[in-house]
Amino acid sequence: MLSAPSMPPLTSPPIAPRTPPVAERCSTWLRGHAAGVAAGGIILVAVLVRVALAAAGWPGSNSDDATMGIIAKHILVRGEHPIFFYGQAYMGTIEAYLGAGFFAVLGISAFALKCGLILLYALFMGAMYALLRATFTPRVALVGLLLLAVGSDEQLALQLEAYGGYLETLLFGALLIVTAMWLIRRSDAPPRTWSQWGRFALWGLLAG
Repeated sequence: MLSAPSMPPLTSPPIAPRTPPVAERCSTWLRGHAAGVAAGGIILVAVLVRVALAAAGWPGSNSDDATMGIIAKHILVRGEHPIFFYGQAYMGTIEAYLGAGFFAVLGISAFALKCGLILLYALFMGAMYALLRATFTPRVALVGLLLLAVGSDEQLALQLEAYGGYLETLLFGALLIVTAMWLIRRSDAPPRTWSQWGRFALWGLLAG
């Protein structure tokens, strides 16, 4: 008697892994980066407040603002490359170079000059968040940013007047500490390779 040919066992097709929807992926990413998102929000609000103050003409201008604006105009119009603040041999011209960039985009005005100062302030806030988070906890870092986002009239005025040194001292001082911590954690012996020497050269560049 002939037997019926055996049939292969029925197997269910493999189930493709479920791709999470965009909203779910965004929610997961936000939960994992909540501190960074909050820090970005604090910095953004602080920057917008200073932009609004500068656009309203506060705190006004003085002779240092005027001199820095002239330097920025000479950089943009004449193609000059000054190193020191006019009439001095120690204050730098970073604010003037930033101002020249904003002059090219927004036109020559006191507000455009102060936009360069606000950029330096935003970079300072980012450096301080990195420093506080590496030293303490994300929560402490956020509290520190909140304290740095506000200030007295005098502190706000110093952040919005082109004196040629105040904001640079804050920014590069914070970057020096962050870089020093990075060097300590990455270097347990005197530098021997070009990469290690480059890290120390970066610290020296920031100090200069």
